[in-house]
Amino acid sequence: MTDLPKIGRKLSPFFEQIKNIFPTLLISGAIAIGGASVTVLTANLTGNPIWRLAKDPAQVVGYEPYIGMLSNWAVLLWFASAVICLFTEIVLRKSGAAPRPRLFFLASGILSLTIALDDLFLFHDVILPNTLGIRESFFYLIYLVTIILYVLVFLRDIHQKEYILFWISFLLLFYSRGYPFLLPFLREYKTPGDMLKYFGIVFWLAFFYRAASQEIVSVIRRDTSSS
Repeated sequence: MTDLPKIGRKLSPFFEQIKNIFPTLLISGAIAIGGASVTVLTANLTGNPIWRLAKDPAQVVGYEPYIGMLSNWAVLLWFASAVICLFTEIVLRKSGAAPRPRLFFLASGILSLTIALDDLFLFHDVILPNTLGIRESFFYLIYLVTIILYVLVFLRDIHQKEYILFWISFLLLFYSRGYPFLLPFLREYKTPGDMLKYFGIVFWLAFFYRAASQEIVSVIRRDTSSS
C-alpha cells in the first residue's frame, strides 16, 4: 500500500499528457478511420478489391516506380506549399497577428491544397467529368475565375512580399495550361505543359517559403522585444 503514492506520481505525467493531447487523439483517430473508411467505400463503389486502393500504384499496376516522377514531384511541391501556408496561419493566429496576413496565408494554403489533391487524384481531368458528365473545360473555367479572384483580393499582400517569385510562377503556370502558341519554340517538346507547370510550382513554393519565413521571423522578433 505504501507504493501507491509513488506509482501515482509516476503515472501523473502520463495522464496529464493524455489530458493535453485528448483533442489531438480524437482528431487523429477520426482522420485515420475516415481515410480507411473512404478507401473501403471507394473500393466497393468501383468494384475493386481493397488492396488495389491501399497499395502503391506501381505495385498494383506493375510499372516502374519512377514513371510519372515529375508529376509526383509537382504534387509534393503543392502539398509543401499548402503545409507552409497553413502552418504560418496557425502561428500568426496564436501570436495575435492582424487578420489580413492570416487570411492571405489561409487562402493560399487552401488553394495549394485543393490543387494538390486535384493533381493527385485527377478530379477535374477524369473523376468529375466522368461522374458528373461535365466537360473538363468547365473546371478550367472555375480555376481561372478562382485564380483571378485570388489575385485581385490579395494583390496588395503579394506585392508586399517578394512578388517577382510569385509572378514568375504565375506566368509559368499560365503558359503550362495550353498556351504554347505564345512560345512557339516549345512545340518541339512533347510535354511542354508538364515541364512549365513543374517550374511554376517550384517558384510558387519559393515565394510562399520566403513569405512565411519573413512573417514568422517578424513574430519572433516582436515577441522577443515585448518580453
